[in-house]
Amino acid sequence: MKNPEYPDGMTNFRKDLASLFRYPREAVEEKVEGTIRIRFVVDEKGKLTNIRIVEDLEYGTGEAAIRALTQASNKNWTPGLIRGVPVKVEYTLPLRISTRVGSTSTTRTTRRF
Repeated sequence: MKNPEYPDGMTNFRKDLASLFRYPREAVEEKVEGTIRIRFVVDEKGKLTNIRIVEDLEYGTGEAAIRALTQASNKNWTPGLIRGVPVKVEYTLPLRISTRVGSTSTTRTTRRF
């Protein structure tokens, strides 16, 4: 299986996502830190679908993470392949956020359908 790829590579995807995340004002005031988990599917055409919050820290952090993901993925991805055939692949993306400057980070897990 070949995993889907962000147009500029997965390292740049994680950097783009971290730089696009905007802390909601209420979350800053409450000093909310931790991990948000977002699940989405990269379909056979490379489009992101079924974006949803799996784990939220509240105070608008989940919605802010979805906005950042949507902005970072305005281009189609290269779809995942099994034996050369495009397939849907589900990602669960943890986004660790902190009020400290430069401390937002991501890793990923995948699952094919």
